[in-house]
Amino acid sequence: VDGTIAYAFGEAKAGGGTRQGLGIGAPRGALVRAVEAGQVEWAGSRDLLGQTVVVNHGGGYWSAYLYLQDLRVRRGDRVVKGQILGGVGGDEQSAEGTHVELRIYEPAGNQSREVDPVRWLRSRS
Repeated sequence: VDGTIAYAFGEAKAGGGTRQGLGIGAPRGALVRAVEAGQVEWAGSRDLLGQTVVVNHGGGYWSAYLYLQDLRVRRGDRVVKGQILGGVGGDEQSAEGTHVELRIYEPAGNQSREVDPVRWLRSRS
């Protein structure tokens, strides 16, 4: 999605802790696209994270798209890089306004860990 940085990975949260993803501010409904090809592992509501899509890119790499207004994919769908996953959501009344949060996970032993999406995207371009 084209937009402005609402918050950076690792930035302190007002209630404590740090941001686990990159917040991208954009108008409600702006198109959110897959950063890489993969398979949709989750597409649905995730409690406080709102409508969420999680894409498995293989090799232990995942991307997650949080606070979506709507979903355009379902669990099990194969997606290509740049495919529309949904529209920007978020709360217009929040400090961040309407936005999507992008999280990237990479292998870390037997599990995955969040990494800075900007660093990860730059390493792939």
